Amino acid sequence: MGTAGRHCLKFHIISSLRCILQHRLFYSTCVQTTTQGSIPAGPNSLSSLENFLVGSLGFSEKQALSTSTKLAKFRQSQRGTKVIGFNLLRNADSVMNFLHQEGFTKPQIRNVVSSVPQILASRIEQNLGPKMKFFQELGLSGSDFVHVILNHPGILGYGLDSAIRPAVEALREIMGSKDDVIRAIKGFRMNTLSLVTKYLVRNVSSLQAQGISIEAIRSRILKQASPFFQRPELFKDIMARAEEKWGVSPTSSRFLHAVHVLIGLNEKTIESKFRVFESFGWERSHVLHLFRLNPYSLAASEGMIEAKLSFFMNELGYDPGYIATKANLMNCSFKKRALPRHLVLRLLKEKGLIRENLSLYSAINMTESQFLESFIHPFETDVPNLCKIYTDSIGSFAKEQDKSGKNIQSIKFKPYSRQLLFWTCVKPTTEGSISAGHDSLSSLKNLLVGSLRNKPSPLAPSSPNCANLEVPVLLSFLQQKGLQIPQIRKIVSCVPQLLKSRVQQNLEPRMKFFQDLGLSASDFTHCISSQSGILGYGLHSTIHPAVEALRAVMSCDENVVQVLKKSQLYNLTLLKSEQLSCFQCVLIASSGDSY
Repeated sequence: MGTAGRHCLKFHIISSLRCILQHRLFYSTCVQTTTQGSIPAGPNSLSSLENFLVGSLGFSEKQALSTSTKLAKFRQSQRGTKVIGFNLLRNADSVMNFLHQEGFTKPQIRNVVSSVPQILASRIEQNLGPKMKFFQELGLSGSDFVHVILNHPGILGYGLDSAIRPAVEALREIMGSKDDVIRAIKGFRMNTLSLVTKYLVRNVSSLQAQGISIEAIRSRILKQASPFFQRPELFKDIMARAEEKWGVSPTSSRFLHAVHVLIGLNEKTIESKFRVFESFGWERSHVLHLFRLNPYSLAASEGMIEAKLSFFMNELGYDPGYIATKANLMNCSFKKRALPRHLVLRLLKEKGLIRENLSLYSAINMTESQFLESFIHPFETDVPNLCKIYTDSIGSFAKEQDKSGKNIQSIKFKPYSRQLLFWTCVKPTTEGSISAGHDSLSSLKNLLVGSLRNKPSPLAPSSPNCANLEVPVLLSFLQQKGLQIPQIRKIVSCVPQLLKSRVQQNLEPRMKFFQDLGLSASDFTHCISSQSGILGYGLHSTIHPAVEALRAVMSCDENVVQVLKKSQLYNLTLLKSEQLSCFQCVLIASSGDSY
């Protein structure tokens, strides 16, 4: 045998001996006696414990091995407190029976043991029993008690007098009543009870030092406690940033909301979100104003912020100043509230059933029952299937129940994805325009006003480079495709970045794609003018996948063309192949067509 072989054999023997010695050390202290009625143990006690976990609690062999290994490490760390005559397997059986008597099912006991294996070595009279009694006397019993333990299995590993009792007493001091203590504990995330005295108490003191009332703090703890369990140094830094950088005063009712949002955002993420806003022509002052009105507007992902801005600005023609003062536009659920309600308002306006200037913002601010009573039920005779159109467009749940208890019928779509097709029914209510906001943009202003007869406006595109603009070439190209000046003006207003697009490398391939699909010149002009943002989408990243998704659902190109001709019902950017489900007929239900 060579040198390498001898070293390999030596390593294998040492590793095997180490494993045997570790298990022998553990199990020699676990099972000392075998008395009448006890669970048998012997040289194969390793397999006995694992067999117990598999047979009594339904563990898999892999889970049983993992749990027994964790328990072995715990027992080794507790060697100085070994109890003579202690039978681990008998104790584990007693613990299981005790938890069962307290209302835990076998799967729940399995979850607790998996999270806190050392519970199997806990003495019921000295350890588990007193802890259970403490929580029950606090007011946690039955299903509530089981819920808390399942959310915080680590509680059963804490010392009653060293950790649990001090934490509960500190909570009682903060929350003011036993009922609110119970509500707070039930809402805590896993194992945060151990951090009450270490983090929560100190962070609450910091807030009170800034003049924030204990009532406001209690309310936030009950609604969302996790922000209060940050390191006190970080928490103080976030408080300072909320006031100094974002301009949210501690006296504002939104200060705690601002702290909550900022805790979840690092500087890199914040800058990325600023860039998204700036790409739509926003000044930083607009974003700061929006945040001060509703901090949660900045909590959305960059993708969702971009989708909302694209819809509200490109499709509806809203400007940054308007959106910044109507914070709920950016804070409401885009999928379940803004888009479905816009669809309903658009349909009602087209039929002359509601006034044309009724704002989406007012509809968004309504509760579900208020919206139904105001815009659905009164018009179901005039617009057949209006309720179905509305609920189908929500699309993410089978049945929604509002606070008044009224059930809203809905169709559940096949859940290929978290997102589904969104109906936007786009008809911009205001005609946007682009002009110079700085001296460097004066040439662009003159070019646009001269070529497209745009009206001057304070809204400017984000840092365009006038030297790279191809307005005359773009104008000529679009006119050759059959678009008139008013239509081109509307397109440029909605998609200002189009001014920097290279006709041959960018626009022409898009045009050719749709023409090859079968759109006639007049149909193409209609689609582009009603869905102007489509020229700003990536051909391979957005347009092609969206059309392929429609083709898969609509069966043939002829039907795809029919759908695209009714493109005011859709936002093409939100179509993904995995997002389409089985609603061919529902796609254009509002217009009465079917396939």
